[in-house]
Amino acid sequence: KNASFCMSEKWNSFYFSGDTLIPILMGYEDYEGYINIDGNFLSKNNIYNLKNKLYYVDKNFYFVSNNLYNEFLLGSENIKLIDEYIIKFELSNYKYINIDDIPFDKKIIVSILYGILKRFKFIYLNNVLCFLSIDDRNKIYSLLIENNIIVLNFTTNPEELLYSKQIIKKDFSVC
Repeated sequence: KNASFCMSEKWNSFYFSGDTLIPILMGYEDYEGYINIDGNFLSKNNIYNLKNKLYYVDKNFYFVSNNLYNEFLLGSENIKLIDEYIIKFELSNYKYINIDDIPFDKKIIVSILYGILKRFKFIYLNNVLCFLSIDDRNKIYSLLIENNIIVLNFTTNPEELLYSKQIIKKDFSVC
């Protein structure tokens, strides 16, 4: 519960599972220390106010709509952009089927794209990129950077560290 670190890059990786740090970053647990992410100081007092700017993606999905197209419409009314994402990520075959019936990797993509469409400032990825193809990972990486979203990627997969400008190990010693 003593977390102190600075991150000034758009894509950052934590080389461990986020199960211990994400509750702190989401404002669910108190901590001692300081956290600075791209000039945004998160403290016990203001982290709760940032919750509407934070989006969390993990292997448990919480979709509200019955198909991915309606789910995307909840994130944005920009139909042209939604259709562009559907084509870019080869989701056309899944557009109107029950979202529970689409493949696991596509659910991860839908969840991340929803966060992009909703224009969250921070997206936390908790051990999910390893389930995507390299092509989809590269597309997601580009979209997140292009949309100026600050990514905190929690991973136990060393291959994913290649995307990062800054890496923090379990001891939180990097600043």
